[in-house]
Amino acid sequence: MIKALLADEDKTLCRNLSIAFKDISDIELIHYFFDRKQVFSEIFHYRPDVLVMDFMKPVPFGCDLVESLYAEFPEIKILIVSDIGKDSFVSKLCSCNVDYYLMKPFCYSVLACRIRQVEGINKRQYAFHQPYDQQIINDQLVKYFNKLGIPPHFKGYRYLIDAIALVALDSSWLKGITKRLYPIVGASYDTTSSQVERSIRNAIEVAWERGDINSLYQFFPYTVNADRGKPTNASFIAHMADIVNYNLQT
Repeated sequence: MIKALLADEDKTLCRNLSIAFKDISDIELIHYFFDRKQVFSEIFHYRPDVLVMDFMKPVPFGCDLVESLYAEFPEIKILIVSDIGKDSFVSKLCSCNVDYYLMKPFCYSVLACRIRQVEGINKRQYAFHQPYDQQIINDQLVKYFNKLGIPPHFKGYRYLIDAIALVALDSSWLKGITKRLYPIVGASYDTTSSQVERSIRNAIEVAWERGDINSLYQFFPYTVNADRGKPTNASFIAHMADIVNYNLQT
């Protein structure tokens, strides 16, 4: 049984997760709390295997908190959940060596899978897929992009498929999107990292401007509104890789 502790200011989310996890036999949501000032005392008291946390705003404070938690509790696994999708935020999380980052909103079943993954349960089942799954991933993404309205003749369409497939196979690519992921994708097409970044951004923008709103909301329910706008390249790639991995594991 995996013991998970939830730390989030969103009281509704905490209560809903508490209800949902009652039906999950191998994960016990032992407690949840809303005040970041309590995080050290709550961990010390409950001794969880996995901390699911979203005390990341402001970002510098959140990253300092993560590093302090690892220093104080070196055995704990930290799974960050947040609605921040900026590339710089993902890079900072990676530099803090968080065990996993899951962008809000998310399905409860996906969170359960990620908790198992970071705790190392069923490693064979939750390990990243081997290269022979590449075509399966590509086929899934073609279907998804058709629903989202990303034009297949756009360069960014092909770049996105390759980038998402790489992250789905190995999430460490998120640690260096600009310095590692874009260059390796560009090398396959004899183009530059900056061109890959621009083409991907353009493909996402076109989907948000011309795509089917219902399909966009199905995949990205938290970003399909005028206030939040489209997701960043990093958040789009990370979110789609999560969807691919979840569907391959179920």
